[in-house]
Amino acid sequence: MKKISLYVFFLMLVMMLYNCKSAIEINTEIKDMNERLNSFLDNKILRNEFPGIQYIVVDRNQIIYSYVGGFSDVINKKPMTFNNTLNTFSTTKLITAIAILQLMEKGKLKLDDKVSVYIKDIPYREITIRNVLSHSSGIPNPVLGRFYIHWEDEHKTFDREELLDKVLSKNSKLKYNPDTKIKYSNLGYAILGKVIEVISGTSYEKYVQQNIFDRFDIDNKLCHFKSQKYSDSAKPYYKANSVIYNIMKLFLKGVKAKKEGKWKTLDKNWYFNFPAHGGIIVSAREYAKLFQDLLKDDSKLLSKTSKELFFSEQIKYKKSRRAIGWSIREFEGIKYYSHTGGGLGYVSAVRYYPEYNIISVLQINRTNIKALNILNQLDKEIIEEIDIKPKSYFSD
Repeated sequence: MKKISLYVFFLMLVMMLYNCKSAIEINTEIKDMNERLNSFLDNKILRNEFPGIQYIVVDRNQIIYSYVGGFSDVINKKPMTFNNTLNTFSTTKLITAIAILQLMEKGKLKLDDKVSVYIKDIPYREITIRNVLSHSSGIPNPVLGRFYIHWEDEHKTFDREELLDKVLSKNSKLKYNPDTKIKYSNLGYAILGKVIEVISGTSYEKYVQQNIFDRFDIDNKLCHFKSQKYSDSAKPYYKANSVIYNIMKLFLKGVKAKKEGKWKTLDKNWYFNFPAHGGIIVSAREYAKLFQDLLKDDSKLLSKTSKELFFSEQIKYKKSRRAIGWSIREFEGIKYYSHTGGGLGYVSAVRYYPEYNIISVLQINRTNIKALNILNQLDKEIIEEIDIKPKSYFSD
């Protein structure tokens, strides 16, 4: 009994120490915002909470704050920089939504068109493009192939159309009637990718490259749909002692996990099976340029009407609210639009705060969606700084 009691005491002590470690907050005694946030993020890296991080906040005219730190390559001690790229995963859906709105502007489609108008053999006959954009279609959310990706050495023989047909055949029934609930669906955005291809007559990747990426001064190697090998990509990592991710790795045939200190990384590069739901590899600095454009009156991407539509609520179900691509949320009374992404070795987030007209982008090369929780702390500091600055500081 004493042994058990000592064990329980020791376990409680470890948990208390862990919780104390996790409870470190931003040091508000540091008056300068840049120094305050730099110190906070430096400490996160020193505590090994993630290998590397990119964080940037912009308004329509300027970068308000940016930070890059840690390592893009742990074993070789290569520092993370804004010239490193990371997989942004599901935030790609926002780019897919922009592409759909562009086609709408050109008169190529209407949001209330049925998807079956463009994909004749789709089993979901009644869903509309608007339903799919707002995750209110009822389309299932199955795994789209082997954990959504295929390895780089398989790319030449990979058949996207064949895989989509198989997935649709196995998941031919809706989970609920359209426009009655909200359920997230990667398959829905894979379908939107095909709609874009059917209308544009080119691949999804090529359409986005020509109509979105190429409108900006962006280095193609810092924003692309290729594999990590194409750019100076930060390595993907997960905790070496993570039970769940070590189990997940067992399902990834043909790849090995290599230990690098407290982390593990994968020894192969990959492509997304359906890039429209999560395929962009990008630097946070370059990614921010795309969303910064939406804050401007003379946007290169969307008209004023389309931008208003992009940020308009489409459906509310219980506590969830959805716009075109975005989730609509708030913390401490501050409304924001959000999309997060996460998968093999990376997590990411994009937020838009309409009251302050700012965009924040966060990217981390670690598999752990909880790592994104620091955004509330970081963005709050930015917002409080804006509140105390003269309005002219952030004006035109």
